Amino acid sequence: MKSILTVVIFALFFLNLSGQQQPFEQIDFSKGDYYLLGVKWTGEETDLVKSIGNWYVDEIDVLNKIKSEWVFDTPGKQYACGYHYKIQLCRNHEIIKKFYVNLYCNEMLMEGEYFYFDTEKLTSIQPNLKKPIHKAESFNSLKAARDYHKSILGDSTLIWASSPKWLKFEGTFGFTYTDPNGDFDFSDDAEEILSELTEEIKTKYPREVFTLDNVGRSNDELYVKVHCNKSLADAFDIYSRRNTWETLPLHLNSYWVR
Repeated sequence: MKSILTVVIFALFFLNLSGQQQPFEQIDFSKGDYYLLGVKWTGEETDLVKSIGNWYVDEIDVLNKIKSEWVFDTPGKQYACGYHYKIQLCRNHEIIKKFYVNLYCNEMLMEGEYFYFDTEKLTSIQPNLKKPIHKAESFNSLKAARDYHKSILGDSTLIWASSPKWLKFEGTFGFTYTDPNGDFDFSDDAEEILSELTEEIKTKYPREVFTLDNVGRSNDELYVKVHCNKSLADAFDIYSRRNTWETLPLHLNSYWVR
C-alpha cells in the first residue's frame, strides 16, 4: 500500500510539473550579452508601471533569479483586453522570446497561451531594474533610415532596435479579391486565400519581394494590403486596386544602455 501511494504521489507531481512553463529554462545566461527588456505597452498605466516605466535587466545573477522564479502553471482563459508591458529577452539586438503582461488581470500572454502572472514576480526584482534610454527617431529618406539602422547594430550600448517594414519594402498598396467560384468562407479561410494569392503573385512577378495582409472583408470580398517595392505596385494588374501607392513612414524605436 505504501509503495502504491508513493507511485501515485510521484505521478501527480510529474503531471503538475509537465503542465508548467519555464520560459528561460533552456537559456544559459552565463554566456552573457542577454537583456530582459520591459517596454510600456497599451492600456492604462498602473501605479507600478508609473513607478518603474521602461526597464531592463542584464546582470547574470538577476537573470538567473528570474529564470528560476518565473515558472507558470497550465495555460488558462484569456481575461485581459490589453497589456501594460511587452517583455522581451534580447541578445545581439534580436528578440529571443517575448510575452505581454497585464498587471490588473495578472495575465501573461506567451506564444498564444495565457498564464497567471503574479505582480510579485516584478516587484521582487524592482531594485535591480535599470532604466534604458529610449530613442524614437524619424528620417527624411529611405536611404538615411536604412543607413542609420545598419550603423547602430554594431554599437555595444544598443539593447534592441525595432525592425520596421521599410528595411525590406518601400511602401504599400491594396487590392480587392473576389472569389469567382464562391468556394471560400472569408471569415474562416482568409489565411488559405492569402497563401494562394501569394503563390499567384510570385508566379507572375518572380523577382519581387512582398507580403500580404488581410485588412478586412465583406460577404464576398477580401481586402488585401501589400508591402512591397514600388516596382511591383507599378506593374500589378491581377486584381482591382483599392488604394494608391503609399511610402512607409520612416520611424524607428530603439533602447540603449544608459
